[in-house]
Amino acid sequence: MHNAIRRYGGILLALAILAPLAGDQKVVLNYPKQHAVVDWTSGYATVEGYAPLSKNPGASAIRKAQAAALASARQNVVALAGAIVPIAGDNQRRKAMDASVRQLAGKLKAVSQKRLPNDRYQVTLRVPLLGKNGLSGVLSPHLRRKSPFVPAKKLAIASRDLPSTTGEEDLLTKADATGPFTGLIVDARGFGVQNSMSPVVYDPANKPLYSGSFADADYVEDVGVVGYMGSIKAAMATPRVGKNPLVLRAAGTPDQFKRCVSLT
Repeated sequence: MHNAIRRYGGILLALAILAPLAGDQKVVLNYPKQHAVVDWTSGYATVEGYAPLSKNPGASAIRKAQAAALASARQNVVALAGAIVPIAGDNQRRKAMDASVRQLAGKLKAVSQKRLPNDRYQVTLRVPLLGKNGLSGVLSPHLRRKSPFVPAKKLAIASRDLPSTTGEEDLLTKADATGPFTGLIVDARGFGVQNSMSPVVYDPANKPLYSGSFADADYVEDVGVVGYMGSIKAAMATPRVGKNPLVLRAAGTPDQFKRCVSLT
């Protein structure tokens, strides 16, 4: 199958990774520190911001609280981007990415705002994840084309490490299948894989088989490198993988941050 991935690498632009969620068709991730919820299935994130408000505020005090809560929500969008795409040891690239996300956040309008009973004001933003005006389009210029590989202490590729049955084994691509394949689905359930804007698929020797660097820049901005789903059936129903995707079971996650997958 590795040869199939290399052969069809030019069209394997629609990668879907199955997150470790049992019986859930959606992938919704919570970021409590950023007051954000990311729904990879819908392609949107909701981000909240808060500001203090006195018990008996006047119109002017309410307007100030609204502005402060909106500013807080926009700052949380920047923080969310940093959580999704962590950059360590490169302050210049970190600052450049933050500036780009800050511009995006500055254009977002509140989808809801309300006074809370605990003397606070809340503003909620809806952030698109895909498209040129979404996080993927803003972050793609700042993603490394060749991300540094930090190996895990233990590479989980032994059969004993494979997760229990999922009930969808019949949907895995047969070993003798020849394609052509229109997309790639990797079942990584059971390995604690974390979401990433640009994950890498490795072979057992830690050589990259697929990454965001294979994808056209416009495609990355409009569609994104990867989508996260809760089941093979849900992944196969998405347009991003086409009508005949290559469906494989992951053998493990080779990097210490658990953002990539390995195949046997």
